[in-house]
Amino acid sequence: MEQRVTVITGGAGGIAKASARRLAERGPLLLADLTDDGLAAASAELRESGIEAQTALCDVSDESSIAELARRTAELGRLGALVHTAGLAPPAARDPRAVFEVNAVGTARLLEAFLPLAEAGTAAICIASLAGHREFVREFDELLAHPERPGAWERLEELGASRSDVLRTYSLSKRSIILQVRHGAAAWGARGARLVSISPGLVVDTTIGAGASTIHAGAYAEQSALARPGYAADIAGVVAFAASDDAGYVTGTDLLADGGVVAFTLDHADRTTRDAWNSANYS
Repeated sequence: MEQRVTVITGGAGGIAKASARRLAERGPLLLADLTDDGLAAASAELRESGIEAQTALCDVSDESSIAELARRTAELGRLGALVHTAGLAPPAARDPRAVFEVNAVGTARLLEAFLPLAEAGTAAICIASLAGHREFVREFDELLAHPERPGAWERLEELGASRSDVLRTYSLSKRSIILQVRHGAAAWGARGARLVSISPGLVVDTTIGAGASTIHAGAYAEQSALARPGYAADIAGVVAFAASDDAGYVTGTDLLADGGVVAFTLDHADRTTRDAWNSANYS
């Protein structure tokens, strides 16, 4: 296999590290995240497993920071895979606007910056969420497909989409990622590259998942088709597939990896539970 660069944003996180372990044999690894401390800890943990990874500071809400990451990638070699795991989530995240800017707008800017590096065999994989499959988010698809456009957030607020609620905004931002992948697949395909999203359910061995397990997500995981939560290695397996030649005809789509939470909620849950999930209303 030709050695190519794999870039992983949110590189200090659990899904990022698990993905790095699965993709290490493909070529050089570049982990990007907000802090030196987090990156140092992640690279040290991988080194204990015999995996060497380079690191780079990157704030995905900052265009210049993203541009620098793309420049650094080009210096390392040809782009094999971009695995975008960086994001904010409740209950730790408290600012709805920040959640939208990082998750939705940050993804748009990252994909724009890395598109010129895409070539035949490249795969970009964006981590969305089962929250992006809630029913209420679909009402705002036109806006969510292009979150980087001026006034997108303000218009969503005018329409009452977020209601200043972090969970609703998180759901909107993850729906945006799913739509960006669908919309952007043609541009990536024109370069011979693929673009997919993965929607995990509750992933308990990550910082975000540990927080989510304390709220409604924990109960839903127990009621899922597999009756268990997910682990970072579960999602990394899907990432590895999406990045591989085995997925060579898979693009412009979302891969739901939630253990059957959405299936349970839509087809087996009582109406009150289903309506609460679809509207992200747990008051």
